[in-house]
Amino acid sequence: MFQTLIRLVVVASIAVAVAGCDTSRDKAGNDKPNDAAPPKEEKQAPATAEPQAAAGAQTSTDANMWVMQARGNRQCEGGGRSLQASSAQLVENGIKVQESRCATRTDRMYPSVCGGATGDVLIHKIPAGFLDAALELGFDPAKPGQYQLGDCPQETPGGAASR
Repeated sequence: MFQTLIRLVVVASIAVAVAGCDTSRDKAGNDKPNDAAPPKEEKQAPATAEPQAAAGAQTSTDANMWVMQARGNRQCEGGGRSLQASSAQLVENGIKVQESRCATRTDRMYPSVCGGATGDVLIHKIPAGFLDAALELGFDPAKPGQYQLGDCPQETPGGAASR
């Protein structure tokens, strides 16, 4: 009799625990549509805030955006693409470049090791309608806070770039 009572209590406890989990899942499931709606609104709201940012991905007209490409230089070795070569790649493929800048990624960490990546990027302002073409060429959208603008390395007569 005592064992039957213990089994009944254990089964009841498990049933309550499972029912509690199912209820929380239902509530979480009901919250997901509500949670999904605000990001859409948040995505629309930054479009007006981004033009105010110094390194915004879009301009106030929302007709232009920044795209970036890794410069390709290596620690201790230098090298990599120039800003002019990167811009020329876009222009040669029919993409109008309105402005070009050098920058350094701030959203990633790069270990200090010879031959390692530096995080230097080349960014260009292009019409938003050409984003797909730029993506096919290996460029990525540049988001605010993802990079910090800086000076471009100077080309030396020997062909090596220095900062």
